[in-house]
Amino acid sequence: MGVLYGKFQCISCKYIGTGLSPESCQKCDSDMLEYKEVSLYDNDHKIAGHTDGWIKNIGEDCLIEIKSIGAGTLRFEAPELLMDADNDLTKAWKGIRRPFRSHLLQGQMYLELAHRMYGDQAPKEIVFIYELKADQDYKEFVVKADPETVEKIFYYAKKIADAKEMPDCNVSPGGCKQCNLIS
Repeated sequence: MGVLYGKFQCISCKYIGTGLSPESCQKCDSDMLEYKEVSLYDNDHKIAGHTDGWIKNIGEDCLIEIKSIGAGTLRFEAPELLMDADNDLTKAWKGIRRPFRSHLLQGQMYLELAHRMYGDQAPKEIVFIYELKADQDYKEFVVKADPETVEKIFYYAKKIADAKEMPDCNVSPGGCKQCNLIS
């Protein structure tokens, strides 16, 4: 359709280029390209991620995030849905009415990173596509950018990125397991 923006790797020469649905490799002209998602980063805050896609030129631009949903996902993200459905995955699936909290946070991080990289040209919404592993049924959720959701995360990330020495652990006095692995 010519609307997918991101990184594409040439299968022939391994060159990775960024663009809007290129038809051939910029380096060797091969038409054997593999999509490699969209890199998003903010070097000042030392935050990076990869969103599944960026759709351009079909109305407003949007980021895409595709999530496979199975019993394990529900046990972790929404155990109450699974319990209310007597552990019936299909019944629990019908109860999903919005993206899970961790996915919403991830999406807001991606939208903010895109805004920091691309300014006003960045997408202002992200579309979550949930696919049920059991039968490939799907749901689509559109979420608008809400910078306030991630404001504190970026604030504290900047403090950590600018620190001259490792800050004290905020989980456990003397350092948690992860902190002690670093020191």
